[in-house]
Amino acid sequence: MKRRNSLAVYGGGNELQDEPDKPTGLENGNIRLLQEIVEQLDGTRFFYPASASGSREFVTRDRGVSHDVHGNWKYLGDPAHYELYGESDNLFHSEFGTDGAAHVKSLKKILPPEALHPTPMRENPDWQHHGEWWGTYDRDCGMIRPEPSWRRVWRRQGTTGIFWGKIIMSCCFPGSRLHCGSCCAGRRAYCSGNLEAGKQNLN
Repeated sequence: MKRRNSLAVYGGGNELQDEPDKPTGLENGNIRLLQEIVEQLDGTRFFYPASASGSREFVTRDRGVSHDVHGNWKYLGDPAHYELYGESDNLFHSEFGTDGAAHVKSLKKILPPEALHPTPMRENPDWQHHGEWWGTYDRDCGMIRPEPSWRRVWRRQGTTGIFWGKIIMSCCFPGSRLHCGSCCAGRRAYCSGNLEAGKQNLN
């Protein structure tokens, strides 16, 4: 393993916390043991206790407390979404995403015909099964009035969240070719709880 040229660092785990919003560090006995094993078997690469790491787990506007942070994974609206990302002074933002529905073709493959319409997830077990945590129907209806064109809403939210993250990544890695994507990348039916298109486009 240590000879693999694609291996940059070792990590103890993803989103490990010993207490809420505080990433696990080297003070944890299991993580310290992993570090010792890595040093014995490799010894040439950095060992990262966990991702996120540092004093805070999640992205925040609080100054001077963010090292490697995760989140947010939902579109927060204008201006809250932009303020959170723009005002955070984290050193590295290693995981983020934004909500967005799967493509209509995918939805038609995985959902029964009677479920092919925008709906709150709590009202439809098919949507709930495929997406669970990502339901944003109520938020979107409250955020945009009159009743929105779902296609435009979800495209804007998805591209906005990813675009803002790419700006942050380009600031962290000037000149790099890093590409960031949605945490779900449209793989789930309710990747945030919304259908990409309105009822008229699904039937």
